[in-house]
Amino acid sequence: MGLATLIQTLLMDVSPNGHAMIGALVQCSFNTANAIGPWVGGMFIAQGAMPNETGYVAAVLFAGGLMMWLLSYLQMNNKNTQLKQCPA
Repeated sequence: MGLATLIQTLLMDVSPNGHAMIGALVQCSFNTANAIGPWVGGMFIAQGAMPNETGYVAAVLFAGGLMMWLLSYLQMNNKNTQLKQCPA
């Protein structure tokens, strides 16, 4: 949740006319992420795993989130590089 403010600020800079929609989408995405973890962990337990083994599920979900962050970071840097090279 510490990143919510940074993400929302970045999105509001990109879309100056859609502040209400951006705020709602950021909140919705965090609520969805908070529901996915317990759901996947519950499915893992339902398959026969012990509750203390759900850390593996958390690690996989974390790795997926880190991968999405990395791809977003690379895409933003690519766009920023293209914008800087464009003659004004």
